[in-house]
Amino acid sequence: MSYLNQMIEDTSAPPNPFDETQDRLDDIFFPHRLEKTIDLQKSGGRFVHYTTAEVAASILKNREIWMRDTRTMNDFMEISHGVDCLANVLEGPVGQHFKSLLEECYPGVHSVTTEEVDQWLPSIRSDTHLFCVSEHCSAEDRYGRLSMWRAYGGLNGVALVFRGDVMFSKTDVLHAYAMPVRYESSQGLANYFAKLNERIESDIEFLKLVGREAVETMLFALFRFCVVCTKHPAFLEEKEWRVIASPSMHPSPHLKTSIECIKGVPQKVLKLTLQDMSKEGLDGLSLPELLDRVIIGPCIHPDVVFDSLCHLMTEAGILDAKSRISFSNVPLRTS
Repeated sequence: MSYLNQMIEDTSAPPNPFDETQDRLDDIFFPHRLEKTIDLQKSGGRFVHYTTAEVAASILKNREIWMRDTRTMNDFMEISHGVDCLANVLEGPVGQHFKSLLEECYPGVHSVTTEEVDQWLPSIRSDTHLFCVSEHCSAEDRYGRLSMWRAYGGLNGVALVFRGDVMFSKTDVLHAYAMPVRYESSQGLANYFAKLNERIESDIEFLKLVGREAVETMLFALFRFCVVCTKHPAFLEEKEWRVIASPSMHPSPHLKTSIECIKGVPQKVLKLTLQDMSKEGLDGLSLPELLDRVIIGPCIHPDVVFDSLCHLMTEAGILDAKSRISFSNVPLRTS
């Protein structure tokens, strides 16, 4: 689920293959994502979705995930916190230096891109849909993470542990983009932009060669994901990654719109079918390959949940379902 798949067509670009050019641009504008990807792959490359047994059963039975509107998230400062932090950074000395470096490459590129982001901001607020997962390490295979059980497990908690290969795929077939969350205040985001300034300064001649369109594309993506993926520092322990889709910005035939009632609130969701699209370069999305294990957390009827999930996993083509399910036995009272 690559976050950039724009062809660079400028004839003045250096004779690098596209993948190498894109990787270098990613390294300049998204070092946080690359660093998190490397660290995560070293620790097993897995993600986990903490939820209720009801939702877990729905995912397995329908073989689909729902991407939900940011306005329904449990962090009521979604988007607005990122907007405020980014605005504060761009108005400050670090942001002004960032602007001057980009203007040196292509006069007006920073101003044009910020205006474009401003124009898209109402849509970003109202038409950004997410599927949220958390980084998962092997030490959590037995018990899971207590804070996540408390926040998302409800009376019958289940954690779906996913293999992460599909998250790191460079194909853009879904028009859904995987990004890690940054837990920052305005000052923390300013520190991040100071690092970006260092990278731009050291690679400024390369940026002058790749073409204005490529730089503008990266800059817009940077601003967009700063807005969507900057959360209050209090949420740090969630270690969240987000799969992000915005149909008005990037329509996708693979994301179906549906109105569903969730906890009494009718809302638009995007439904992604969990199946491989090998012809389009996307593998590892079908449940037998995607689902690594299931952890049944604090639960009123754990044995009933076990039997039901085992049945649904087998129906989904997971032949070793029983061996993939475990009980966390976390002594957390659920009622």
